[in-house]
Parts: sequence; structure tokens; C-alpha cells
Amino acid sequence: MRNHYLKRYAAALVIGALVATGVDITSAGGVVRGKVVAGDHGRAATKHRAFSTESGVSGASSRRVYQGEDGGGRWSRQKTVTDGEGNAYHRNTKAFRGPEGSSGYKVVEKGHSDDGSAFKNKRREINGAEGGAYASNSNLQRGSDGNVTGSRTVSAESASGKTYQSQIEQQDGQWVREASCTDAAGNSVACR
Repeated sequence: MRNHYLKRYAAALVIGALVATGVDITSAGGVVRGKVVAGDHGRAATKHRAFSTESGVSGASSRRVYQGEDGGGRWSRQKTVTDGEGNAYHRNTKAFRGPEGSSGYKVVEKGHSDDGSAFKNKRREINGAEGGAYASNSNLQRGSDGNVTGSRTVSAESASGKTYQSQIEQQDGQWVREASCTDAAGNSVACR
């Protein structure tokens, strides 16, 4: 989880003693606020930014990074933008890495328009330190007429090699689910 946000504030990080450093910067690009905290168990950095334009577009974003002394870490970012005319967009991203090697992320995007339409998309993936994995992807859309459509897929595999796959989607106004599973030898088995 080392990245340029931590490197930017590297001089302010003091391991072993709890230290907090903050800064606010106002510029043509908006207001930026940053903060770094370091201690015996790790270090963290946050950055927030807010902006607005003469055309009515405004938004805010935030980033957080945590790095533990055990090698694990977490990272997150959020962003929201609106145009002042009923349209909006939001994105939330989170990721982690465990000290033993596991990792994963989750991304959620959603938005709506002035005509009443909206959408929401979600993606998630997790990888185990000793094998095994999980992934999912879903999306929903609502039209300006209120009609809702969407789908969701899931894929998973255990450390022993067992697998599960499913898909849910709307067909002729009904939600239909299909799934398939295999055992560790690759043979098709009934899903539970």
C-alpha cells in the first residue's frame, strides 16, 4: 500500500511516537486538506478536496491510506460530483492487503440524472492468502420511465479447488438465476 500519498508526507512520519500533521491549501482548484498520523502500529494519511466552478459543477473527494507495521494495509477513495441541475455521480473504492498475503477491493459507482434515471454498479474481488478467490459484478439501471433492469455475476473458488459460478439477470420482466458448481476434481455437482 505504499503510494505517492504517503511518500508526499514521508518527512512528517515519525515511527514510534504518535504524531499528527495537518495542512489546508486553498487554490483555484478548490480547498485541499491533508493529514498524516504515525505511531507504533503503523501510519496513515488522509487527503480531502472540495471544488466548485462558475458553471455550477461542484464536487468533493477524499483519500485514505493506512499501512501497518505488519505489512498489511488499507486504501480508500471517494468522489462525488454534481452539476446543480439534478445530475450526480458518486464513486467509492476500497482495497486492502493482509499481512499474510490476502488482498481484495470493492468499487461502487452510482448516479442519477434529472430525468429520474439512475444506475448503480458494484465490483468486488477477494484473494485468499492460501488460495481461494471470490469475484462479483452487479449492475442496476432505472430508466426515466421507472423500469429497472440489471444483472449480477458471482465466481468463487475454494483453496481446495471447488468452484461456484452464478448469474442473475432480468428476462422478460423476471429475475432468472443460473448456477453451476464443481468439486475439487472438476466434476459437476449440485449447487447448495
